[in-house]
Amino acid sequence: MSQSRLADEFEKIERELPLFRPVKGNLSHYRGWIAGPTGSPYENRFFELDILLPDDYPFEPPIVRFITKIWHPNVRFSTGEICNDILKISGESKYTWSPGSDVVSVIINIVGMLGGNFNFNSPLNPEAARQYFKSKKLFEKKAREMTERYGRENPDF
Repeated sequence: MSQSRLADEFEKIERELPLFRPVKGNLSHYRGWIAGPTGSPYENRFFELDILLPDDYPFEPPIVRFITKIWHPNVRFSTGEICNDILKISGESKYTWSPGSDVVSVIINIVGMLGGNFNFNSPLNPEAARQYFKSKKLFEKKAREMTERYGRENPDF
């Protein structure tokens, strides 16, 4: 991994994602918070993410997972693993990972995912996906309940 790329990435994260910090000064490992989008079942709460840049970064996408439990079709409830096209190297979507992508674009994409950009082709939480299709109202109710239970009112550093 290029040290100059890591330094550039750090500067951009520091500038555009003020709620993210390197873990123990390691510029290839970050923890931070995103706000649930307004109008979504996740609004008014913050969710903690863990970001690890692999040795082959930027040729390999970052490994991103939710630390905060969240009820979402594309997030494995037990581990926080995320299924999102921007975290894949190839696929049918025009939004897959490329070496020109960066952590900021990944986080923006994940926030959009919370705003309703679900990928039902590969849900990591099939129960949430089924619930959404069966009754969007019940899905949103459970997502709000989980958000109230696990989401934070304020980021915690």
